[in-house]
Amino acid sequence: MSSEMCGSPPHVPNDRNERSTMAKTKAKKLYCSGLRGRKIEEVRELLPEELDQYGWDTGRGDVPVVLILDDGTGVVPSRDPEGNGPGFLFIEKMKVV
Repeated sequence: MSSEMCGSPPHVPNDRNERSTMAKTKAKKLYCSGLRGRKIEEVRELLPEELDQYGWDTGRGDVPVVLILDDGTGVVPSRDPEGNGPGFLFIEKMKVV
Protein backbone atom coordinates (compact mmCIF):
# COMPACT_ATOMS: atom_id res chain seq x y z
CA MET A 1 0.00 0.00 0.00
CA SER A 2 1.20 3.51 -0.66
CA SER A 3 2.45 5.69 2.15
CA GLU A 4 -0.45 8.05 1.42
CA MET A 5 -2.88 5.21 2.05
CA CYS A 6 -1.42 4.77 5.55
CA GLY A 7 -0.60 8.42 6.28
CA SER A 8 -1.52 10.19 9.50
CA PRO A 9 -4.67 12.30 9.94
CA PRO A 10 -4.69 16.10 10.14
CA HIS A 11 -4.36 17.75 13.57
CA VAL A 12 -7.80 18.82 14.87
CA PRO A 13 -10.67 19.15 12.39
CA ASN A 14 -12.32 22.56 12.49
CA ASP A 15 -14.61 22.40 9.49
CA ARG A 16 -16.68 19.89 7.54
CA ASN A 17 -14.00 19.21 4.90
CA GLU A 18 -11.34 18.61 7.53
CA ARG A 19 -13.65 16.24 9.45
CA SER A 20 -14.37 14.35 6.22
CA THR A 21 -10.66 14.09 5.44
CA MET A 22 -9.95 12.86 8.96
CA ALA A 23 -12.69 10.21 8.72
CA LYS A 24 -11.31 8.98 5.38
CA THR A 25 -7.79 8.83 6.80
CA LYS A 26 -9.04 6.85 9.82
CA ALA A 27 -10.76 4.37 7.49
CA LYS A 28 -7.57 4.02 5.43
CA LYS A 29 -5.59 3.27 8.61
CA LEU A 30 -8.10 0.56 9.48
CA TYR A 31 -7.61 -0.97 6.02
CA CYS A 32 -3.85 -0.98 6.53
CA SER A 33 -3.97 -2.45 10.03
CA GLY A 34 -6.42 -5.16 8.98
CA LEU A 35 -4.36 -6.28 5.99
CA ARG A 36 -0.73 -5.70 6.93
CA GLY A 37 1.01 -8.98 7.72
CA ARG A 38 -1.96 -11.14 6.74
CA LYS A 39 -1.68 -14.07 4.35
CA ILE A 40 -4.22 -14.83 1.64
CA GLU A 41 -5.38 -18.41 2.21
CA GLU A 42 -8.07 -18.66 -0.46
CA VAL A 43 -9.47 -16.76 -3.44
CA ARG A 44 -12.88 -17.77 -4.72
CA GLU A 45 -16.07 -16.46 -6.26
CA LEU A 46 -18.73 -15.30 -3.86
CA LEU A 47 -21.34 -17.92 -3.06
CA PRO A 48 -24.99 -17.21 -4.00
CA GLU A 49 -25.91 -16.50 -0.36
CA GLU A 50 -22.96 -14.10 -0.08
CA LEU A 51 -24.10 -12.31 -3.23
CA ASP A 52 -27.53 -11.94 -1.61
CA GLN A 53 -25.95 -10.37 1.49
CA TYR A 54 -24.51 -7.62 -0.71
CA GLY A 55 -27.61 -7.38 -2.90
CA TRP A 56 -25.49 -8.22 -5.95
CA ASP A 57 -26.12 -10.45 -8.93
CA THR A 58 -23.94 -11.51 -11.84
CA GLY A 59 -26.28 -10.17 -14.51
CA ARG A 60 -23.67 -7.70 -15.78
CA GLY A 61 -21.13 -10.46 -16.25
CA ASP A 62 -19.20 -9.49 -13.11
CA VAL A 63 -17.33 -12.24 -11.32
CA PRO A 64 -17.41 -11.14 -7.67
CA VAL A 65 -14.54 -12.62 -5.65
CA VAL A 66 -13.53 -12.82 -2.01
CA LEU A 67 -9.99 -13.13 -0.67
CA ILE A 68 -10.01 -15.15 2.56
CA LEU A 69 -7.18 -14.19 4.92
CA ASP A 70 -5.45 -16.39 7.47
CA ASP A 71 -7.52 -14.88 10.31
CA GLY A 72 -10.85 -15.59 8.56
CA THR A 73 -11.32 -12.03 7.28
CA GLY A 74 -12.90 -11.78 3.84
CA VAL A 75 -11.78 -9.02 1.47
CA VAL A 76 -14.46 -8.27 -1.11
CA PRO A 77 -13.74 -5.67 -3.81
CA SER A 78 -16.60 -3.19 -4.24
CA ARG A 79 -17.04 -0.73 -7.10
CA ASP A 80 -17.60 2.07 -4.56
CA PRO A 81 -17.80 2.66 -0.79
CA GLU A 82 -21.58 2.18 -0.84
CA GLY A 83 -21.29 -1.37 -2.17
CA ASN A 84 -23.25 -0.71 -5.37
CA GLY A 85 -21.72 -3.74 -7.05
CA PRO A 86 -18.66 -5.91 -7.20
CA GLY A 87 -15.34 -4.30 -7.96
CA PHE A 88 -12.23 -5.27 -9.80
CA LEU A 89 -8.73 -5.99 -8.54
CA PHE A 90 -5.71 -4.98 -10.62
CA ILE A 91 -3.10 -7.62 -9.94
CA GLU A 92 0.38 -6.68 -11.06
CA LYS A 93 3.97 -6.57 -9.85
CA MET A 94 4.73 -3.25 -8.19
CA LYS A 95 8.05 -1.43 -8.14
CA VAL A 96 9.18 -0.40 -4.69
CA VAL A 97 9.49 3.39 -4.63
